[in-house]
Amino acid sequence: MKDDPDAPKFLETVVGKGYRLIGEIDLEPAPPEASEKPSQSTVQVPHLRWRGRPAVVASAVLVVLLIVAAKWGSFLPRQSSSVQHAPIHSIVILPLANLSGDPAQEYFVDGMTDELITEIAQVSSLRVISRTSAMHNKATAKTAPEIAKQLNVDSVLEGAVSRSGGRVRITAQLIEARADEHLWANSYEGESKDVLEMQDTVARDVVKQIRLNLTTHEQERLSRPRPVNPEAHDAYLKGLFYWNKRDRAGLEKAIGYFNHAIVIDPNYALPYSGIAQSYIPLTYLGYVRGNDVRAKVASAVTKALELDDSLAEAHTALGSAKHFYEYDWAGAE
Repeated sequence: MKDDPDAPKFLETVVGKGYRLIGEIDLEPAPPEASEKPSQSTVQVPHLRWRGRPAVVASAVLVVLLIVAAKWGSFLPRQSSSVQHAPIHSIVILPLANLSGDPAQEYFVDGMTDELITEIAQVSSLRVISRTSAMHNKATAKTAPEIAKQLNVDSVLEGAVSRSGGRVRITAQLIEARADEHLWANSYEGESKDVLEMQDTVARDVVKQIRLNLTTHEQERLSRPRPVNPEAHDAYLKGLFYWNKRDRAGLEKAIGYFNHAIVIDPNYALPYSGIAQSYIPLTYLGYVRGNDVRAKVASAVTKALELDDSLAEAHTALGSAKHFYEYDWAGAE
């Protein structure tokens, strides 16, 4: 039996609100079971008896339940299939933490931080905070949003390094500063001779997560193989550690370590640029005469560029040499 929409007996439409049941309902006491005898403690619960066919009643109830479920569902929160994050145009690479359990490994961890900053800074469309500003946040208690606000950046990259024997492990995580939300995290492990390639992989993964478009040159630079002699690289990082002290004793120690790296691997370009970049501050700090070291600087820069003409450190040293020794302002620029 169908319900008449003009004169309904079971389900009435309420404009602007939904539906309601209007059938007659009788309340009858539930008959006791034959084996039971009523007592004072027995409560007789009335049951509902609908005057109509069971199939029609069931259909009406089902319709109401479906309508209520649909209406209720429209108020439930919906989860988006893809989370949209604010675009990232700037980043700070925080000093990597030393997980080796050996304070003597600080030079290695700091050197890894320096090299990672240098690699990611090659991406022209991304503003990367300088190493000097980043290192102020070493072992800080500030949160990622606080650091990002202070340095005016969109994102923070933090991580750690551990080295045991000939194995190196790097962990890194990218944080969106405004929301204090982890966008990505990964770990990398390999032999010491592959540490530069591991750094390139980290840089590529970060750029991929930020969704930046790389130039052909940037893609080639981050994809090129860079095997290194572990002992030469270790000596270079020690030199870099002392070079960052920017005092006479530190710069002179740095030159010694850079020369040691070259003895181990004469085809390793970075130590040559390190030598040039050590003599230049010794000159403008007044510890050596320019005429005494100019030839050494020129030789070191030339060799570094012969080995790797894309080396940013070598071009920096060349610009500084033109500035301090040749007064070639246009060439330095």
